[in-house]
Amino acid sequence: MEAPCGPYHTVTPVPITDVTAPSHFSLTPDASLAMVVGKDAVGVVRPILLAFDGTSWAPDPARQNGLSGLVGAHLAPPEGLPDLSNGYSMPPISPAVIGWLGHPLQVVRYYYAPAAMTWTADNAVGSYSDRDYDVTPGNAVITLNAGTNQPIRHVPVAQHEMTAANPDQILITANSLPDYDLVAIASRTQPLNMRMLQFDQTVISDDQQKLVYAARTDAGSFDIYASPRESTFDAGGMIAGINTPDHDELEPWIDATCSKLYFRQVAVGQSGDPGTIFVAE
Repeated sequence: MEAPCGPYHTVTPVPITDVTAPSHFSLTPDASLAMVVGKDAVGVVRPILLAFDGTSWAPDPARQNGLSGLVGAHLAPPEGLPDLSNGYSMPPISPAVIGWLGHPLQVVRYYYAPAAMTWTADNAVGSYSDRDYDVTPGNAVITLNAGTNQPIRHVPVAQHEMTAANPDQILITANSLPDYDLVAIASRTQPLNMRMLQFDQTVISDDQQKLVYAARTDAGSFDIYASPRESTFDAGGMIAGINTPDHDELEPWIDATCSKLYFRQVAVGQSGDPGTIFVAE
């Protein structure tokens, strides 16, 4: 099957400085800020917000407070604090993140308060969790409820088995108004989940018609695939130009249209190797 994203013809390393073993690269929609999970200058492993200094991505010292309690986080589109009856109660602000924490891991909405320069939990938005799985969010696509100012977040999550009886899953979550808790819509990805693959991170295009994810069979390496949305998402095609047989390709991140794909590549069997983050264009 032909993948709806790619093929990609150039693959280059993403320059990142002053972060040890960066992973889970993400970008704001305007590509002005990035975020990774890695070890900071004092040895704490946490999400780290990055700014481009003209040569490489480096930690932004003004935007690090409030992140040490998170296992990981991905940047999200600008967003205001939701009001349960009227939509946004403040103008959308940037950056915002979706963070995950605890065990089982939970998806929690966070927002950035620029006056305090501290990342703060958005208490108007509940978490998403599943007691049988570790849960990792991908990106967030935000639409507005028709004729209103009420934001709807569409967040793909990868659920990793905690027992042999629970195979990995990819689920699309969204908040059902007027509630702002994320709720799984399992039917959208049921055909894909029936393939019984192991899944890594998954992301979705802005038009919600392309799902990009890392997966492997029991005997293979992790490769990155893309599935088009028909009535649902089924198994997709391997994305040409980035996958290699002797490496795991992990943690995909895309721009709005899949014209750029970021991912981390690690040699198969080298669990201690942090690998390298690449961008494919």
